[in-house]
Amino acid sequence: MRRDKAISFSQEMPVNYQKMVNVMCDFSAEGHIECGAAFRIIHQEKTADLARARKQIREIMTILREEHTRGVGPDVHQQVYELDD
Repeated sequence: MRRDKAISFSQEMPVNYQKMVNVMCDFSAEGHIECGAAFRIIHQEKTADLARARKQIREIMTILREEHTRGVGPDVHQQVYELDD
């Protein structure tokens, strides 16, 4: 079982993981500035796959946007997200 993740830039890279792509939350709403929270999609080194990581960008972007619709404030995002394979 793979354990692909998206982690905040503030988090340390776990051992045996490889950075695949960077993602930035681009959410902005009327009267609000753009979020800009930055994340890395990471894979375990043994199962790292750039094509899979690129597909996961849509998944994490959807999650980040949905969090803005449910909550407000600077800490709307989690630090770590588990991603589907």
